[in-house]
Amino acid sequence: MGLDAQVYCDCLEKRVLRNPLPEDATVKVYEDGYPVVVLNGEEIHEDHPDWSDFACVHARRELVAHRIGNISLVGLLRAELRPTAERFPIITSKVIYNGCHAGDWLRLEEIRLLQKELEQLADFKCAGNLPTNPIARWMWTRFRVGRYHYTSATEADVCMKEFRAQMHELAETALKVGKPISF
Repeated sequence: MGLDAQVYCDCLEKRVLRNPLPEDATVKVYEDGYPVVVLNGEEIHEDHPDWSDFACVHARRELVAHRIGNISLVGLLRAELRPTAERFPIITSKVIYNGCHAGDWLRLEEIRLLQKELEQLADFKCAGNLPTNPIARWMWTRFRVGRYHYTSATEADVCMKEFRAQMHELAETALKVGKPISF
C-alpha cells in the first residue's frame, strides 16, 4: 500500500489524439481532472474495447505521475512535519494525512497554497527518529540492529527532498494545464 499522485493530461480536451474523435463524441472531465470520451451516451474507460481508439501519447492519460511512497515513508514524512504542522496545513491535512488515501484531489487554489508550503519546505531540516538511548542508538547506526526501524536525520532529509521535488513537479504541471493533483 502507498500513496500515488498524478496530474491528468488535457489531450482529449485539446483533441490531440492518435486518431481524430468522431463528430458525435464529447469529452467529460471529472472533478479530479480525469478526461473520458463519451460516445452514444457511453463513457469509454480503460476497460472498454474502444479505449485505444481514443488514445493519446500518455499512459493512463497521466501527464505526470509519482509514487509518493509506501505507507511507512508517508508516515515518516508526516512524523517529521508534525511538530510544525501549522506551517504546512495543505501538506499535512490534504497530501500526507494518510499513507494510502485515494480518490481525492487538490483544487487549483489549494495547489497555489501548496506551492508556498513547498517553498518553506526547501530549508526544512528533519530530525530523524533514532533512539535516544546511547547503546540502542549505537547498535542501530552501526549494525541496524533493534526492535524498530529508525531513520537518521540525514536519511529523512533525503526522503523529504524527494517528496518536495515530486510535489513541486506535480504542482507546476497542474497549474500549467489547469487541472487538479489527484491521489
